[in-house]
Amino acid sequence: MKKFFSKLGLFVGVIVCLQLLIGLVNPIQRIPTIELLDSWLAAETAVIYFGDSSLTNVSPLDENKDPIHIMLQDSVAQSVGGVPHSAYHLGLYAEFAHYIAAQETQPDVVIVPINLRSFSPIWDIGPSFQFDKETLYLRENNPLWLKAFYTPLSIFRWYTPSVSHQEYVDTAVYDGTEQVGTVREFNDILTSGVTAESREASLIYSYMAQIPPDHRKLKAMIELVDTYQSHNIDVILYITPIDYQFGESLLGERFTVQVENNTVVISQLLADKDVQLLDLTFALESEFFNWDKYPNEHLTEHGRSFIADQLAHELNQLGVE
Repeated sequence: MKKFFSKLGLFVGVIVCLQLLIGLVNPIQRIPTIELLDSWLAAETAVIYFGDSSLTNVSPLDENKDPIHIMLQDSVAQSVGGVPHSAYHLGLYAEFAHYIAAQETQPDVVIVPINLRSFSPIWDIGPSFQFDKETLYLRENNPLWLKAFYTPLSIFRWYTPSVSHQEYVDTAVYDGTEQVGTVREFNDILTSGVTAESREASLIYSYMAQIPPDHRKLKAMIELVDTYQSHNIDVILYITPIDYQFGESLLGERFTVQVENNTVVISQLLADKDVQLLDLTFALESEFFNWDKYPNEHLTEHGRSFIADQLAHELNQLGVE
């Protein structure tokens, strides 16, 4: 038995040494957005503005290519720190909330967009959109040991993806409360070429499912609000504008009705929360959007400026110094 434990100890020692060597050879695995947030917190930035690609995407015709958080900084006296990343969502924003709550220096205000398309299957269930690595770093409080040994730990399968590809492609797609296909079927349509049919499918895929009040992203929304409020941090939430005119042109009035039903679910859940919610869903016409193949929330400079103006007004209402 003693010999067995000696061999076991030797084996564990070899594994640890291998991990150390791999960790030394590979560069430290940083998460740029977490590092950026840390820099804003260290600078005692008053306003932290999270977001997805709707903050940063620009039109080739834009003269002003500033992202929304820079436009906002130009409009207010408070210091604003942007933390944007393509496809970030409420689930990850809730993880950031817990991370901020654990830091010594905290902002006065946090701004969080609610993108209706983030509730769609491709964004909600897509394996690459789970941001498992970011979630791990945030929950561990971004330690140096994890940055150094993430690669060897991943090689030895210390963690597993939270959503499998099979689970993703088998996910149901809904129009209202009626299932109209699966992710696999809709992905096939969307990759077969840009047509009126595929654009209609894109609208159904992205916006037409009825969002239930117990959706995991809505639970994350309440979680992040409660987390920030428990630390006396003000929260500004806003529902991002969508190209509703294009939606109506293909699906008619039922597009607007379903989208509005979903915004009502969101606003009702926040009704008893001391939080500012801007519903900008139908605030902008088609000319303010910048998209090529399929409709999304990317805006022209005038659309981004509109968002910045609305947020500047909300910050002034809060009276944050």
